[in-house]
This record gives sequence, structure tokens and C-alpha cells, in this order.
Amino acid sequence: MKISVEIMLLGYMRLRGGFIDDMETFHEKIVGTFVRIRISGANQKQDIYRLVQVTGTSEGARYTLSKRTTCTMLEILNLDKTETISIDSISNQEFTEDECKRLRQSIKCGLISTLTVGDVLDKATELQVVRVNDWLETETVLLNHLRDRRPGHCNQVGADSRLFYC
Repeated sequence: MKISVEIMLLGYMRLRGGFIDDMETFHEKIVGTFVRIRISGANQKQDIYRLVQVTGTSEGARYTLSKRTTCTMLEILNLDKTETISIDSISNQEFTEDECKRLRQSIKCGLISTLTVGDVLDKATELQVVRVNDWLETETVLLNHLRDRRPGHCNQVGADSRLFYC
């Protein structure tokens, strides 16, 4: 199976509010997903990111994440080595085609096991509820912001006797 950006979006997880709030099912949902991490290096004018697969979770030192305290760490497969990172080090931005190409290359070299259609479908189905809830939360915040941005405007327009509605 050729890994395209569209297929990667099915198993890519941006770690935000509702997903992190449900720590009881966090491990089951996060293992097998791909997250975006920043690769630090010397002499780089631009940040470089890599898509890595989450292989597990563990407990570490306490840190603050989205207005709450947690000690959950992510175990990731970064090229040929397993690393433990904090959740707040994950990028919540969309990944690029170049990052997807680097992931394909890692799979081709045998650094990451080959993904099957079944694996991708199972993970996408499992994450769908999380994504929908995250989208609804984002839209609710946006609508509340738009409503509150011009207080009283709707009432003034509705009360204007020169405006007629059919």
C-alpha cells in the first residue's frame, strides 16, 4: 500500500483537548497512530519535522499539558530507536508531503513495519469519534467567538423597524 497524505491523515493524531482528557482510553487510542515531532539539529535555518509511530505510553515526571498536570509519556519509534517524549513536545500542525515521503522511505528501509489496509482502517475507525468531537469543540469555540465579537449587534439589527424579513 502506497502511503499518501490522505492515507496518513487517517492515522495521524493531533493531540488536543478531548483526546487528552480521556486518559483511561488514551493508551488504546494513541498506540499505532503517527505524530509529528520536531527534529533539532545544528545549522538549520528552518525547523524540520518527522512523522513517527507511537508504540506505547509510560509514566514520567509530572508536567503541565492543556491546563492540567500529567505524567504520561509517549513511546515513539524514531527511525531505528525507541524514544520516550512528553505529549507537549508533539506538533499539532498538519504535516507536509515531504514528511510523508520521509515516512515512506523509513518504511521502505525497514525502520517501520509496513502498514496494512486493515491496520489503517481499524485505527481510522477508532479515531473517528475523537476527530468529530475535536471538530465540534473547535466549531463551538469559533461560533461563540463570532457571537461575542459584536455584542448587541444582532439585537439591534432585529429591532430596526426599517428591516423587513420575509
